[in-house]
Amino acid sequence: MAQIEVKNLTFSYPETNGKVCLDNISISINQGDFILICGKSGCGKTTLLRQLKPCIAPRGKSEGQILYNRQDIRKLDEKDQATKIGYVMQNPEHQIVTDKVWHELAFGLENLGVKTNEIRARVSEIAEYFGITDWYFEKTDKLSGGQKRRVAIAGILAMHPKVLVLDEPTAGLDPKGRDEILDQVKLLHEKTGMTVILVSHSMEDVAKYVERLIVMNDGEKMLDGTPEEVFRHYKELEAVGLAAPQVTYVMHDLKEKGFDVSADATTVEEAADEIYNFLKKRQEVQS
Repeated sequence: MAQIEVKNLTFSYPETNGKVCLDNISISINQGDFILICGKSGCGKTTLLRQLKPCIAPRGKSEGQILYNRQDIRKLDEKDQATKIGYVMQNPEHQIVTDKVWHELAFGLENLGVKTNEIRARVSEIAEYFGITDWYFEKTDKLSGGQKRRVAIAGILAMHPKVLVLDEPTAGLDPKGRDEILDQVKLLHEKTGMTVILVSHSMEDVAKYVERLIVMNDGEKMLDGTPEEVFRHYKELEAVGLAAPQVTYVMHDLKEKGFDVSADATTVEEAADEIYNFLKKRQEVQS
């Protein structure tokens, strides 16, 4: 059974005079999926994400349905939304509301009425997991952008949501900070079976972490499949201003030149294995 079903969703903002931002989108998401929704700026991916959290959904004209466990998502009250669907905004400054790190981690749980002992246990656990304990008592306005993003994600995860939605979680981070956050989210996904939906305009940075890619273009769903399936359409992606990982181009180039390798490699490690196996086979034949 699908955990989230988006059925024929069409949406337009009031100021666009009827021009649709989302055009007849249908997506089925199962419990435990790890999905990347990607596309150029303005393609509608953030607007789509916000429809999954009705309390922050934009104002406008909407048609179609979004179901959470077969229930209209718009009928979930704010408490159910908080405990079922955790949403981390692209800009952590828009989400952090308290002055101290420890209080930010506890804030959502306090609003849910969780008992003090349980709050302390959850906050301590998530702070340790995300490496936040060293700045536990720091002021939130003194944190770096990367630290604020960790705190925002940790504060949401402390509420133990069933679905974690991340809007551009690595925007503005250096490669090390990006990989640290995505590694932690991936490990948590594997450990808990939580559904993770993240948005990014860069497929190359994120694709190695996810199991499924949904590509959007001009408010429509363009492609939907595994990273390997989607990157086979790398020329179509180029046509709409997107780029597959560099290894995709390398492997397709080798394939076109007659090398017996799979062009489906999406990471450097996979590409290296393919090339190594090809060279090994060729050496065996020659000997």
